[in-house]
Amino acid sequence: MTRSILFLVFCGSLLTEARGQAPDIADTAADRLAIYQRNVVSEKIFVHTDKTLYLPGQVLWFKTYVVDASTHRPLGLSKVAYVEVLDSGNHPLLQGKVALAKGEGDGSFLLPASCPTGNYRLRAYTAWMKNGSPAFFYEQGLTIVNPFMDPVTGTASPDAYDIQFFPEGGDLVTGLPGKVGLRIADRQGRNLNATGRIVDETGHTVQTFAPLRFGLGHFDFQPEPGHQYTAQVRIGDTVISQPLRQPLGAGFTLSVTDSADSRLIVRVRKRGVSDKVVYLLVQNRGRVTHTAALELQDRETTLLLDKSALGEGVLHLTLFDGLGRPLAERLAFVYPTHRLGIVAVADSTVYDTRSKVTVSVATDLTASLSMSVALSDSLSGASAEDIASYLWLRSDLKGDIASPGYYFDSTKADRAEALDNLLLTQGWSRWRWQDVLFGRLPEVRFLPEYEGHQVTGVVFDKQTDRPAAGIPVFVSLPGKAFRFGAALSDSAGRVVFNLEDFYGGNEVVLQLGKAYNNRYRFDMDDPFSLAPASAPAPVFRLPVSWHSALLLRSVNTQVMNVFPSGQQRFHLDHDTLPLFIQPDVSYPLDDYTRFRSLEEVFREYVPEVAVSRTGSGFKLRVTSGKYKPIYPDAPLILVDGVPYFNEDTVVSLDPLKIKRLDILTERYYSGPLFFDGVMSLTTYQGDLSDFHLDPAALVVDYEALQPEREFYAPLYDNGLNSRVPDFRDVLTWQPRLPVGRSSFYTSDIPGTYKGVIQGITKDGMPGVRIFTFSVKPR
Repeated sequence: MTRSILFLVFCGSLLTEARGQAPDIADTAADRLAIYQRNVVSEKIFVHTDKTLYLPGQVLWFKTYVVDASTHRPLGLSKVAYVEVLDSGNHPLLQGKVALAKGEGDGSFLLPASCPTGNYRLRAYTAWMKNGSPAFFYEQGLTIVNPFMDPVTGTASPDAYDIQFFPEGGDLVTGLPGKVGLRIADRQGRNLNATGRIVDETGHTVQTFAPLRFGLGHFDFQPEPGHQYTAQVRIGDTVISQPLRQPLGAGFTLSVTDSADSRLIVRVRKRGVSDKVVYLLVQNRGRVTHTAALELQDRETTLLLDKSALGEGVLHLTLFDGLGRPLAERLAFVYPTHRLGIVAVADSTVYDTRSKVTVSVATDLTASLSMSVALSDSLSGASAEDIASYLWLRSDLKGDIASPGYYFDSTKADRAEALDNLLLTQGWSRWRWQDVLFGRLPEVRFLPEYEGHQVTGVVFDKQTDRPAAGIPVFVSLPGKAFRFGAALSDSAGRVVFNLEDFYGGNEVVLQLGKAYNNRYRFDMDDPFSLAPASAPAPVFRLPVSWHSALLLRSVNTQVMNVFPSGQQRFHLDHDTLPLFIQPDVSYPLDDYTRFRSLEEVFREYVPEVAVSRTGSGFKLRVTSGKYKPIYPDAPLILVDGVPYFNEDTVVSLDPLKIKRLDILTERYYSGPLFFDGVMSLTTYQGDLSDFHLDPAALVVDYEALQPEREFYAPLYDNGLNSRVPDFRDVLTWQPRLPVGRSSFYTSDIPGTYKGVIQGITKDGMPGVRIFTFSVKPR
């Protein structure tokens, strides 16, 4: 908080500095942005999947890469990634929490038999990323084909179109030449081919246009004073009229074009304003790479910028006036000159079924890699996005992008123009410049999970339905190796529990202190984002050409799920931390005389527990050691990790169902709370037996971090005489691919297979390599 307060005080002088024109407003903005970036760490996340088309019963394998949004270096801030599969209505089909270590994690989803045929969106983010716009979550299209269910056809009407126009820099100004980007798509996000024209109020055509590629294009246009303009777009036999946004009568325009000599030509024009100097700031992923004061002579000025000095990837060029107010912004792109070099060579180009494949992998820099090898046929689905095109381009843009790899294909003659059309249709930066310049840090509603998974919620006063502060809340994960935590609600009623290394499914028990149950309640947060996907999944249409291949793939998948060898197994070897390292004394009750009540147990051979009975019921107290005083207050009493606050209920428990009693005679601290000792009772199964919980306790079936699923890959070193069918269409999935030789075996399915290796270095250099080979019937 100290840095944030200093930041606010420091930024308070901005207006004074700007009015005096000293220092240069562009340099001032650059300084503010640098401070803002130091206080606001941003993350990006990329997901490498084994393929993009699945059938129910198959496993979706994935690896997550989390990097610093500014440097692209792997970032270890968050220890949990949230991955989900959303349908076209933004309803989650599958959700999972994946453990991260040094910015990496891997997981999987088993697709249930009930999932309908359709297009889906795979989305990934961290808790910290939820503080920003969901437009910067990672999203990828997936297709699921269920041969036993009809596809969801959708209800979008054929005449529902999304037609948008984007003046370069943000605004058109009457009397000044400008460029307008355009995007034409349907409401499902599919880009459309169309033609159009701009007409004035008399119907006179002043300009024509058409998309170049992916429904994107641009046209040059100079609006004149006193005219109203309308766009008429023809899509097939349909003509849609849409008024253009009214141009400004006075203002600035900003245009950026590529020169033939690796420079950017920046041109600023003005009309009807008195400013003689404006200020340009160029930043690349939040790092300022150029600032300039531009004098406007004859109402315009031109600046040439060397692209090699501006950074690689998406550039944001922002124009400010003398008071630090942003006037216009334009995006440009500089192609990276280097990327991670990956070499992958298979030891043959053609293999028999059930044959060994050895791939030699080498890199020019030390990197973390992942590899998938899958069947490439008519059911392969759309090509997945690679980590390089995502980090360099799409991660800094909002919304979905069709075929991002096209913009990196040097064989495409129109890729530069197509890329410029894409950049024209993008809006402003990740942040609001007013927040940057005046020190307004974004609201932090979600803390980074830098210690592990967090269970959060809010305590409410039942009478007022308002958040309540200072209320004790307890969380328990019952079991033989249970977990327990305690916390006080803050001024906003919020409670945070850090559950490090919490894997698999389990019941979570949440309850308030004994004196608070009647007046307060605890509402547990959903850790997954409630925001919809940035782009809806398009309506699925089953190609006729898929029918025969789909039937074969479906039979293969069913056969694989019948045989035990094809079923996936989990590894769960994570240690669970005990409540305390070593109790002061333990009583295995089977080693002692069994009594019919816990009261007798305590009185007969547990001297560390003092039992008394008054008119109000039993009291249990822990002594602070042999021949030492008895603590005045009740200890923390746990049964399989769940707190019991009613001592009468504890005494009434059946001792024959309790295996062990552990006692801590020292004062025990848990978060901001402390207790006069601990009594921990463990049942034989660690499941609370048939003991009843407090009716006010909140019991939730909770899925924590995913345990690691084992990828099934048979070995045929001892011959090919196995009678178990092998119909794998994914031959190998290696989320932690080592450099060197990597071997696996082909299956019984002939065809062409595509291997995809993706990775990133510790310095943020991404790379991808694709290789193919064929498998023929034996």
